[in-house]
Amino acid sequence: MTFKLTIFSFTLISLFSCSQEKVDYHTVNQPKYRTDNFLDHENNNRKIYNGVLFHEGKRQSYTDISFDEQLIRSLKGNIKSVKFRKIDSDGQLAETQIYQFDKKGKIEKKFLAYQNYPLDEVKSLRDTLFVNLDQSAKDSISINSDMVEYVFYKGKLYAENSNLYTNFPHRRNTYHPNGNKATSRSLTNWEIKYYNQAGVLDSIVDPNAEKNPTENNVERFIYKNNLIEKFVSEQNKLIDNNFTTTYARVVNATYYLNTDLPLFVDENSYNDNYKTIGSKESRKYSYNNKNELSKVVHIFEGENPKYMEMETNYRYEYDKQGNWTKVTLTGFHKDTPTEKFVIQYLIEYECYYFPI
Repeated sequence: MTFKLTIFSFTLISLFSCSQEKVDYHTVNQPKYRTDNFLDHENNNRKIYNGVLFHEGKRQSYTDISFDEQLIRSLKGNIKSVKFRKIDSDGQLAETQIYQFDKKGKIEKKFLAYQNYPLDEVKSLRDTLFVNLDQSAKDSISINSDMVEYVFYKGKLYAENSNLYTNFPHRRNTYHPNGNKATSRSLTNWEIKYYNQAGVLDSIVDPNAEKNPTENNVERFIYKNNLIEKFVSEQNKLIDNNFTTTYARVVNATYYLNTDLPLFVDENSYNDNYKTIGSKESRKYSYNNKNELSKVVHIFEGENPKYMEMETNYRYEYDKQGNWTKVTLTGFHKDTPTEKFVIQYLIEYECYYFPI
């Protein structure tokens, strides 16, 4: 009888598979530019992606990719939940996280615990009640949350007012004729964000001429193949009736093999209208044949420190499905190569099982 039950159990397991359907977890969960209503629930995953937004499937940033994003990109099979624990250099549990997915791969719930404290569900601070606004409405709609009043017209967000100070104006938005966002103006710090025709951030300007008529700040983004190729940030001051750049930061970025993964990021700061260099900084990223990060070399040259070079290596262990079970980060400064810090991620999975 026991032998028959064993055969029956094995047969049931064989008839179900964790990898029956292919799910692209990264595509499903990446926080996208929402040009009509950026309070949409899709942006609730921005913390996982370190605040980075995506446009047409490409990452709109040259910055380091968070471990959480790397993990989401790597997932294979029909994952119901993933639990990962971070172990610090002292071998102590630093944090535990759990992501729960629906059957289409969308993150439904997130849980977080620091050290050995109990897990708590992480809920978005953004409301999700704006998703189904009537875009054909002829009149404006005002919706209040605890701190902000949002004013919509035909489904688009035009104004935010603070409820803390009796409807104090906070932000105003405008839109291109094609419906994509054109500008977003802050009425508290006077910053204006300009968006191109695709609704993607083009530049940020601080035109507060009323309080600081002799100073302004400007940030500009230059794109190539829907990726940020160059970023320029300038602090300008009015001298002899002309604005002079007192400080500038210039970033140039390239990407890995037809992907949106950063390959080389070069950053320089300048003073005195670009006449003198303040500091130089670069990051070089290497990847394995699975497009997984394998090494990062970070170099800094400036006054403090004069020179610093740091290397971080990544090592992966996999299960039969090809999912990570353990990721080890080993970092060290080039001037003290024997003094290493090691961070480990231990990862467990629960799957949806589908008949085969």
